[in-house]
Amino acid sequence: MFRVIGRGYRWAHMNSNSSLPAADGLRVIRLGNAALALALLPEVGGKLVELRDRRTGRDWLWQNPHLAHAPPAYAASFGGVLDSGGWDEIVPSVSACSIELGDGSHRLLPDHGDAARLAWTVRALQVSEDHGGRCELEVSGRALPFRFSRAVELDAVQPRLICSYELQNTGAVGWPYLYCAHPLFDIRRGALIDLPAGQEMRIEALIGVPRLTHGEPCRWPTLPISATTTLNLAASLDAAADSLPFAAKIFVRSPPDGCVSIVDSTSSARLTFRYDPASMPWLGLWINNGGWSGSGSAPYRNLAVEPSTAGTDSLAEAVATGEALTLAPGESHQWSIVVELRS
Repeated sequence: MFRVIGRGYRWAHMNSNSSLPAADGLRVIRLGNAALALALLPEVGGKLVELRDRRTGRDWLWQNPHLAHAPPAYAASFGGVLDSGGWDEIVPSVSACSIELGDGSHRLLPDHGDAARLAWTVRALQVSEDHGGRCELEVSGRALPFRFSRAVELDAVQPRLICSYELQNTGAVGWPYLYCAHPLFDIRRGALIDLPAGQEMRIEALIGVPRLTHGEPCRWPTLPISATTTLNLAASLDAAADSLPFAAKIFVRSPPDGCVSIVDSTSSARLTFRYDPASMPWLGLWINNGGWSGSGSAPYRNLAVEPSTAGTDSLAEAVATGEALTLAPGESHQWSIVVELRS
């Protein structure tokens, strides 16, 4: 255990007893209370790499068994090299694209954005492995001139963390952006996605099941996969993976209360996200039920729950549809996400 107050800090290091697959010598910051244990890797895109229920021993975050956590190479393939698991932050675009800046120049943006491809720095720490605390990290953009910060605050007693964000334009011209959280969860058979039915749904990508076109938009959780068959996405993380392995990236309109949960149907454990739907009007869901692997391995199972500012992965498309946010020189935006765990 270690405690650090203010801007001075010292580090805990991963060792051979760590359960996290990682390169030797990576710095790790640990926060915890009686119910929850967290771990963050500043040098690896600021990843949150552990979200462990201490009462049951379950780590909710998915770790890629084929890709170790390691300092990222900026130009590396995200799926083939950088997709090691945990919780990444995605800004200014999920998919690679070209955008126009306020002065008429154009800029190429990398797949999954700058924040997941760079080492972050520590701005402030007040942490304990037993009594909660706060960890503030930040990163400066390369494709766009920005400063992006995230403060993770763990309650002293309750299994609840608050992630507070700020994005500032540090350049001389304005530019557009989108943001989404990108936590990958280790999902057990029978897990349910608790989200109000009837919300507008957009299909970004489908693997393993056909994509049908209809005159009316799809509504959560029903995905038509044939003229007579539908897939209930809310309950699709089950044994059907053996007969119908698939992966889907979809966007669902954020519910009015900004609340979505993952529910373990066997233990009733519940992981809940709460956020402001006015700031993040869309919820991205990556449902990988044994249908995809980006690293060349056999397909695996995981789930991403992604509060998002736009209903698309491409910032260029978000600009075209009027969903992109913009930052003028010196301007900053703030938002937050609350995560709660009930066991």
